Amino acid sequence: MSGGKAAGAGDGAPKKKLPLVKIAILALGSLLAAGGGYAGWTVFLAAPAEAHEGAKAAEVAAPDTMHVAAIDYSVAAENSYTYSLALSVMLNKMCGTRSPKALAAQAAKEMQSDGTLVHLSWEAAYRRMGTLGVSSCDYMISEITSANEKARAAQRAAAEAAKKAEGGGGH
Repeated sequence: MSGGKAAGAGDGAPKKKLPLVKIAILALGSLLAAGGGYAGWTVFLAAPAEAHEGAKAAEVAAPDTMHVAAIDYSVAAENSYTYSLALSVMLNKMCGTRSPKALAAQAAKEMQSDGTLVHLSWEAAYRRMGTLGVSSCDYMISEITSANEKARAAQRAAAEAAKKAEGGGGH
């Protein structure tokens, strides 16, 4: 028996297998250990409840001074009085438009209340000018006229509200 294996030394020997019960116990043990570690972390290492309550009380006591815009500035800029006024100013040479007074007054109010909106409105008007030609003049003049009418309506509504507030709201 030169160079061969010993008879019966590995051919017919049964392989040892882990019983199903041992596998279940190992899986259950690892789950329990992980759950216990998480429970210990949440109970013993978490911040005390008083710290959280104190922070919440401070948040409630201090008023929120942050102003959140309801509309994205890029959308609001293209729908502002300043945008229409800027278009009328820029179109003056090409289309011969006039600067509408009501639109200018409403744009001045926008300037006092929101400088960022005014800036973005002029930028949006400048971008739009790159897409316009002499053939667009009639459409643009009607757009500016419509915006001026809206500005007049807003001025009338503000004047009526001021008159009601001044007179005590009587009819």
